[in-house]
Amino acid sequence: MQEQANDDGSSDYGICFVDVSTYEFGVGVLHDDEKSLALETLLLRLQPAELLYDRLQTTQKTKKLVQ
Repeated sequence: MQEQANDDGSSDYGICFVDVSTYEFGVGVLHDDEKSLALETLLLRLQPAELLYDRLQTTQKTKKLVQ
């Protein structure tokens, strides 16, 4: 996951996921509001076992959400 924080408090996320049990693979861009509701919904749906992100480029708001 790669985050691009915007001036208005929203964020854009580049996301890639792999589910080895179902052979599902996805890549996309997620445009989210300042509350990160879309990212939270996606994480609840996918329930990832591991999540990779850039510690230096990720906002504190997103770090709290993914931990």
